[in-house]
Amino acid sequence: MPITVLNNVRIQYHTFGQGAPIIFVPPPMVGSFVFYKQAIDLSRQFRVILMELRGHAGSDVSKNPLSYPIVADDICHLMDSLNLYRAVVAGYSMGGQIALEFARRYPERAYGIIPISAFSEVSDARLRMELSMALKFAQPAGMQTLALALAVANADSRRALRNMYLSGMRCHVRNVADLFGEAIRYRCSDDLSSMRMPIQLVFGEKDRRLLRYREIFRNCLPQATQVVIPGAHHQVPTRAAETLNEEICRFLRAIDV
Repeated sequence: MPITVLNNVRIQYHTFGQGAPIIFVPPPMVGSFVFYKQAIDLSRQFRVILMELRGHAGSDVSKNPLSYPIVADDICHLMDSLNLYRAVVAGYSMGGQIALEFARRYPERAYGIIPISAFSEVSDARLRMELSMALKFAQPAGMQTLALALAVANADSRRALRNMYLSGMRCHVRNVADLFGEAIRYRCSDDLSSMRMPIQLVFGEKDRRLLRYREIFRNCLPQATQVVIPGAHHQVPTRAAETLNEEICRFLRAIDV
């Protein structure tokens, strides 16, 4: 598994296939394995790049508090190391927030972005409570519980469960806490209207907790394509992979990268 050194920090990534580049950004702890079905399917047509966040898998721990701007910078530096001036950036859940931050900081480097089950702020009690609970467990005594809970929530097979759990157990506790704290504080809703690159938003129909945020995106990003996958919950990359992959292919054909 390749590792690139960015500003004296090693970032692990995985690359599959050839063609237009798509960089997938995972949420904390589940690791890039959450995109294994995208790597298998989409790499037949595109270059699929999976990156590991700092403090996750083989990536170095961030010495400074880990923030979305730091991860967005890591994506940009990874692109530089791969000689990619532009790429499509897709992020799932909190990784979707990171994709939005990348679009805000580096609009000229994005062919387009694909936030999946994402939110541009945390402004309701339920989501804030869920993230606050995860933050509470992001300490040495709670990491095993948090890793198992996230693996169970996202896995669609025993193999996926094992890989996601082991990925979570390898994470650096401080960087995990940094990212959950960042998710609670993060807000880019006011900047959405300035994003001019093509954007495809993907949600699960049954992900009721994100209904509020679907409406925020609809109001602030009227030019974006919003895809709602019938019958799907939050865990779109693993449990609605076939439809998600079809929609990503359709999006890349539409923007002609």
